[in-house]
Amino acid sequence: MNSRSKLLQFHSGSNYFFLLIPSTKNHRHNKMELKSDVQKALQYLTDELKVNDSTFKSIVDYAIRVILNNREESLSTAPSFLSSNNNNKDSLANNKSAFNAIIYLYLESAKHNYADIELTHFLEEFIDNAERVRPLCEKYVSVKDQIRERVLKKKTFGFPSWIDVDWRLDYVIKSSQVEKTNEPVYTLKLKCDTGEAVTISCTTEQLQDLYSKLRDAQKQIERSMVQ
Repeated sequence: MNSRSKLLQFHSGSNYFFLLIPSTKNHRHNKMELKSDVQKALQYLTDELKVNDSTFKSIVDYAIRVILNNREESLSTAPSFLSSNNNNKDSLANNKSAFNAIIYLYLESAKHNYADIELTHFLEEFIDNAERVRPLCEKYVSVKDQIRERVLKKKTFGFPSWIDVDWRLDYVIKSSQVEKTNEPVYTLKLKCDTGEAVTISCTTEQLQDLYSKLRDAQKQIERSMVQ
């Protein structure tokens, strides 16, 4: 990775989020672009029939906390919208996608130094709900300068390096949430050079999705190195 790009890691309890963020230089006049999956996650978040006002506010506020705290403060207690005890499988997955999308949106917007009106026009291109777009932009404006100063301009981060992985395949017959499951579940233990380890469990589909996203991140890093 060259000096133009930074790999940011966000930690929330057992959840780790990684984003490759180019530097803030010379992006002021380039139009921001978001992938279709990020746009879909934001459309879900701004749909009042799918996400109530309380959950909407919690997702946005917690995303801002994760961005600004960025390992400076432990965020070990996951909010209710990220808890499997309070959400069904689909809602939990959609909430996580929306949470990640807000982090990506605010970092990209700050990187491009978008003003309130610019972000509003951008979001209105694919979101048809002004009542949700307005608070998204207001929240962004309130923290934009902090994001640019405290996150995007950092030169070093000192994060642990992922050095090894152990894995196990289990076949789950049933769980406490579902009477019958009958599906394989992979358990991955990611080991860091600090001696810490992160354990995650996922289905075959989720593992394939993780692998695909890691490959995309690798390709993005390789492209940034040759620029």
